[in-house]
Amino acid sequence: MLNGTVSPRTLTAVKALRKFHFQPERTHDELNKKSSGFARLLDAISRTFKVTEQGVAYIYLTEEKLSAYRVDQAAAANLVNVLSSMARVRICVFYIKYPNEIRFRIRSRIIRIDDIARRFGGERTLLRQALRLDHEKS
Repeated sequence: MLNGTVSPRTLTAVKALRKFHFQPERTHDELNKKSSGFARLLDAISRTFKVTEQGVAYIYLTEEKLSAYRVDQAAAANLVNVLSSMARVRICVFYIKYPNEIRFRIRSRIIRIDDIARRFGGERTLLRQALRLDHEKS
């Protein structure tokens, strides 16, 4: 991997796409448009998250809260990295309520979290994890 995120396979795919006549910047801009509810949710997360003494930042995002901001769970999950730049934060955790499960998004800049996440079925990288728990287990 180059720069930790881009693999040679990705670069090959980008090279193939560049043969087509499209404007990637325009596509990027369209994909990154955010609603006012999204911006308000981002602000609410920044104001209401908690941090433990060990440096774990976390927030619970319920269906009610997300519907109040008119943001779906997938869009909200992308905000997990917002907390990673906060002072004293070593690990970020989003608890996102879905109709039949709770999904976790866990990020760390330094600490390996793969072992913890694997116990709950997570299979991602050393510093990024996504997990699910059925309501019966929680």
